Amino acid sequence: MVSKSLVRMFCLLFGLCLVLVPPASADQSLQEVYDAAGPGQGYDKLLDLDPEETYIGDLLICDWNSVCIHGNGALVATEDPRGYAIRVLWSQLDVDHLVIECGLGGIEYGFDAYGVVKNNTIVGASENGVRTGLFPTGKPMEFINNIIAHNKYGVYVLEVRLPTYVGYNDLWDNYGGHYVKFCEG
Repeated sequence: MVSKSLVRMFCLLFGLCLVLVPPASADQSLQEVYDAAGPGQGYDKLLDLDPEETYIGDLLICDWNSVCIHGNGALVATEDPRGYAIRVLWSQLDVDHLVIECGLGGIEYGFDAYGVVKNNTIVGASENGVRTGLFPTGKPMEFINNIIAHNKYGVYVLEVRLPTYVGYNDLWDNYGGHYVKFCEG
């Protein structure tokens, strides 16, 4: 039998813990983190994400910067089912160790964009896990050692924008195809 004083002490300690433990922080916009980021490691912008945070995938990079995102295992989730977690135009993006839970797509390299996608997990896109866009840059684009699963297309590339290197990826359950190349007629 447990004494009433022991129960009161437990309730007091439990209540004190509720007061002292800070509430979970709200999800943070990846765009806001990008906007606040400074240079580092030879990049115009370096984002070193907190693995304990969840970031809202709404990032648009289109300012001719070189950008590196070290995900450190952080989660990026898109709130808009029609949105991409990360879109890159006219810029370099190297991204590693990020977990992306997609809406429409995970990472899209558009006009004159290039970079390295390495050691990431990209899941749940209604369209593309990773996609290349129009206009070749002649600059390296590499997809290495990623897990890309449960998307319509795993890696979707246009014939004019083939990556310079693709290797050691684990693609599965991408119902439209794992590696898809769109050829213009």
